Amino acid sequence: MFERRSVQNYYLRSFSILISFFLLRKQVICDEGEARTFYGRNISIKEAPFVAGILVSRQEICTGTLVSENIVLTSKNCLKSVKTIKDIKVFLGTDVIKDDGKNYYTASAVYTNPKEGVSNDPLDLINLALIKLNKHVEISATISPIRIETKPWPSGIEEYSRLCSAMGLGKHSKTGSVGRLHGSQVVMEFGPKACGCAKLGRLQKTKLICMNNRGNDRFCYGDTGGPLICDDTLVGLAHNTVKCENYTKNPVDLSECGLDSTVDTYVYLYNYLKWLNFVMKTKVMARTVDNEMNINEISFRELHAPSTGYLCEFGLSGSQLFLIIIVHVLLMC
Repeated sequence: MFERRSVQNYYLRSFSILISFFLLRKQVICDEGEARTFYGRNISIKEAPFVAGILVSRQEICTGTLVSENIVLTSKNCLKSVKTIKDIKVFLGTDVIKDDGKNYYTASAVYTNPKEGVSNDPLDLINLALIKLNKHVEISATISPIRIETKPWPSGIEEYSRLCSAMGLGKHSKTGSVGRLHGSQVVMEFGPKACGCAKLGRLQKTKLICMNNRGNDRFCYGDTGGPLICDDTLVGLAHNTVKCENYTKNPVDLSECGLDSTVDTYVYLYNYLKWLNFVMKTKVMARTVDNEMNINEISFRELHAPSTGYLCEFGLSGSQLFLIIIVHVLLMC
């Protein structure tokens, strides 16, 4: 009986290796010759028509997400150098951001979420920003909003191994350039046991989604505010890099992207649905980032735009990755 089981395990192991080889070989072939980020591939805007490039003061690039026909969601950290609202350019419908490009929108207002608590820890400062565009976009194959997920993070197997897609306009690991749209499939985790070696408290882990470092893409500067897409919905925004417990550098140098001794985190948007809905559904009195402008009353459209049906396919497909996981689980039995 033992000998028979050993033979079965041998064939299962061989089958697993063969499947993994062919699927991963497909991944390598797809990536060869392409300028990679940390460590995704260049993608077309048609694969992610909701991605927005944000150029601030003609020099700083960040990433955002179109969530309605005239609203882009990003991180307030992207707007630190803004002196007047005219400093903001929002690029849509393009996979390359250039200062002299013409396919951009200007902003008419910016709204940020209320500050939480009194902590000065950057990880506790969840700074979301809603940029109202100067006009509504025309929906097309290259410009289309995506809805925000309204369901809580799944439990079970997906709690610590949810397959999602991350994308942004940050630095390429090989070329060093910024401003080219890139993305890849990533495995994300959320919960009390998530985030690996990252030095995070229990409360912080309720606000942040962590990227599993094992074989994943990583984000770099320029990707800040970029979307995390799971099941065709916007789930998180690229937030911050957290050093591990045994990492001696202080503070973390964000120019050193993709380090094994750091963990990349995303803001978990589910926690902020109430605020997002309030701003997007009602007429509110709020001050914009432009110090020269007065308080304006602005009516926003519905937050949850119809689903675009887009799910970016980067590298291995979900079914392919699932097959590999199942085979390996069987081998462990």
